[in-house]
Amino acid sequence: MIDVCIVSYRCPEELGRCLRACQRSAIAAELRVTVVDNASGDRTVELLRREFPWVRVVANARNVGFAAACNQGLRLGNAPYVLFLNPDTDANPPAFGRLAQFLETHRRAAAVSPRLVNEDGSLQRSLYRFPTICSALADYLTLAERFPDSRWLRVRLLSERAHQGCRQVEWATGACLLFRRSAWESVDGLDEGFFLYAEEMDLCIRLRQRGGTLWYCPEAQVVHKVGASTSQRPIAMVLQAHRSTFRFYRKHYGSMVAQVLRAIAFIANLARGVVLSLGRSTCDRRLAGKDARLYWHVVRLCLSRDWCDASLSPADATS
Repeated sequence: MIDVCIVSYRCPEELGRCLRACQRSAIAAELRVTVVDNASGDRTVELLRREFPWVRVVANARNVGFAAACNQGLRLGNAPYVLFLNPDTDANPPAFGRLAQFLETHRRAAAVSPRLVNEDGSLQRSLYRFPTICSALADYLTLAERFPDSRWLRVRLLSERAHQGCRQVEWATGACLLFRRSAWESVDGLDEGFFLYAEEMDLCIRLRQRGGTLWYCPEAQVVHKVGASTSQRPIAMVLQAHRSTFRFYRKHYGSMVAQVLRAIAFIANLARGVVLSLGRSTCDRRLAGKDARLYWHVVRLCLSRDWCDASLSPADATS
């Protein structure tokens, strides 16, 4: 049996497709699906109760964040395997069975990730190394964008070749991850101090510290439509990503490192905001078409007292 938790927020169409994919799964009878709706305020809960009566529905009165909602849903079950599944995914019928079979045959594996593909069938790179101080600097200074062919700067995201065969990885995108319940419980689930973003990276690094391993199984394939919920509020999501990144580095690398990244983020976004505000985006093609407000919001975030409080909701974070 597999306990599946899907956290939804204002994406009823995508959620419906995801649940129908679960019904088509080769092991549909072994899936116990819980949907935790984070106060969408739309027709999601009514849709679930009307069209998917076999799904357990938890309707939160407020948006508690992805990590807290995922823990909330998975703690309701007791199956030996737990699956994090995004509502913007569409799994091939054999996918879940192949992931479960992988853990059955690889007893030392704590978790497994499928091959994620875009809607057109192309590979969606989803495997990463844990970030380092150098990779963080490269991200904030956009060095990887300036030098796309440099293997030294793209140290976090693994190459397409790395996605071709079964392998052990450090962490993977959390759109679809299958864990042994015992491994998930050994690290107390997701850290609810992360409202959104970085929670799966934090979970994988804590699991690795306890000797657990994450594997990649490309024989299981899942379509992932990126950003079904997060694209609705792009500026709020960017700010949330910054908060979670700062918190991750403070948690795992110390306060001084987080403060250095905060200062670099402040300087970099201040410079970009000035360039755009002065109408000189032609001086840097990477900034063309960008919204200057985004950079000023990040600057404001870096100056705020709660700059790394990733537990804040996007609404709180931008108020």
